[in-house]
Amino acid sequence: MVEDFSEAVQIAREQAAEDGVGEVCVIGGASLFELALRKAGRLYLTEVHADVAGDVALSPIDESQWREVSREDHPASESDDYPFTWRILERV
Repeated sequence: MVEDFSEAVQIAREQAAEDGVGEVCVIGGASLFELALRKAGRLYLTEVHADVAGDVALSPIDESQWREVSREDHPASESDDYPFTWRILERV
């Protein structure tokens, strides 16, 4: 158990270093996204092109602080009900 987000990030970084992994990812919920966004150097975004119900949404991102380094557009398919775009942004 950790006392705050910074402590959790430090533990995750130490574990990533032990595992030989160069990145720590935060996968939710909403309050963790907000905390992590301040420190993030890269964002992996899935933008669903539909109005769907959900319990977590990322606050609007000031894209002037980010540059898109990758984009993949995907149509709706048998495994995906809606078209979506998968983007990677890096902080400028």
